[in-house]
Amino acid sequence: MIKAPDIMRRILISYRIMLGYFGVLLVDENSGRLERSNVYVERYETIRSKKNNRMRITRMLKFLGEVDLERLKLPFLVFFAREICMSELLADCRVFLERSWIPTLRRDEDLASCQRFLRDPSGPEPASVLTPSVPPRVEVVYLSSDLSRYRNHYPGEDINDQRLDHNVKFYMNLLPSRPHGELIDVIHERWWSDYDLLETHHGYIQWLFPIHEDGLNDEAQVATQGNSMKHRWQQGNFQSLVASLSRGKERKCNS
Repeated sequence: MIKAPDIMRRILISYRIMLGYFGVLLVDENSGRLERSNVYVERYETIRSKKNNRMRITRMLKFLGEVDLERLKLPFLVFFAREICMSELLADCRVFLERSWIPTLRRDEDLASCQRFLRDPSGPEPASVLTPSVPPRVEVVYLSSDLSRYRNHYPGEDINDQRLDHNVKFYMNLLPSRPHGELIDVIHERWWSDYDLLETHHGYIQWLFPIHEDGLNDEAQVATQGNSMKHRWQQGNFQSLVASLSRGKERKCNS
């Protein structure tokens, strides 16, 4: 029987795999604290030199906010703000940091905290939330239209097609990614640290981190307000979907 907690476990494994690909390790799932991996120099170069990898980071950060893992984003951004500002290895990524990564923070408290840290990255790391008595002072930042809609939880979105359930089935290990992909448990087992495969295979990233915007893989489904894992979890639809698909899988195995 597939259980809902398995989905979150798989999401965190996906996050760890991509962190490794980017040259960092998740030290603590609760705090989100990161540190450099042993191969960070070569992995940082793939971020600096390849725009598609910087765009993958944007997608990953957006996805974290869609599955109740917003708390992991500020530690990620503080870590990379320090790496970008204090190291020559990622100095070229500052514009992407300011315009594409930091604006994915949905809480004004976190956004203001990260902006202050960016002014002095040699200082202490900010807490995840400011003291409630201190109102956040958010600086005006450049926001693309999709980032603006993301930060405001996609106002006016009326797509609610429950048939768009591939993302949930994929994270339940019932549907392989396409094209030329695998079930998620196979990806987690065999693709970990295979940096060449993670770099050259462009079909999997939209399956690992589905968001509301289209990508280049037309065989991957977007997330919508109606089909997101977070929405189904909150509305009780997720548990029923897990149960129904699990029963279908068991019937198929027994037939």
